[in-house]
Amino acid sequence: MSMKKYLITLCLIISMTFYGHLLYAQNISYQDSVQHRLDSLENVVKALSSSVQKTQKKEKDHSVWSRKKFTAIGYATQTLTPAYGNELKSDFGVALTSGRAVYLHKKPLFGKLKFAFNWGSDISYTKYKNYKEEYNYSAADEMEIKDYGLHQCDIGILVGPSITFNPVGHLMISGYFRFVPSYSMLILNDDINSNYASFFTYGGEISWKAIGIGVEGRQGNAKYSSLMSEGDDIKMKYTTHSLRAYISLHF
Repeated sequence: MSMKKYLITLCLIISMTFYGHLLYAQNISYQDSVQHRLDSLENVVKALSSSVQKTQKKEKDHSVWSRKKFTAIGYATQTLTPAYGNELKSDFGVALTSGRAVYLHKKPLFGKLKFAFNWGSDISYTKYKNYKEEYNYSAADEMEIKDYGLHQCDIGILVGPSITFNPVGHLMISGYFRFVPSYSMLILNDDINSNYASFFTYGGEISWKAIGIGVEGRQGNAKYSSLMSEGDDIKMKYTTHSLRAYISLHF
């Protein structure tokens, strides 16, 4: 082989080798570029998925915990016990409460639990059983007591803590304790006795979305004085105990 052909062959071999390395490098670079794009796309998908999940959870929490106002109407059984004497039992009683829950933290603890401070109003009315029927008064007594109509009206404000648990969906289970400073009246025939009274209520409730049912106890006492008395009036202490069953609306 002549020197000229040898040089040409050598140049061709070198050129092909260089070209092969160049193609290999380009292929590696292309694969790296594709992988980088795939990784970037995967990161974007993960970020969007996380954002959607957070939005969905936020919307669910808002839907579950957004009903902070409440109104409840209930039936009450009640006793009124004087400091000296026998207790009187209610013929029937009704109670109306309304208010608002102020949550003490924004996010529910463990995703299920919230503490709140409740405030609002508490109004109740009770009619007690006829005095003559309760104590079997004689005919002579009936001449003196023709109509023993005893009624109790209480108007107060409620304040106190509560705890609410959300086990699943829109199901809410709550418990509470409230202090209810009130203006209380005992109406007996044409006489009205009244004074400040301190009541305490405590109970629990189960609700689904806007509808709930609950039971609560209530107790308190006051020293009543007559509004009709022109002179010095002797105050009489009475203690009230009651049990309420109620239906509530949350909005």
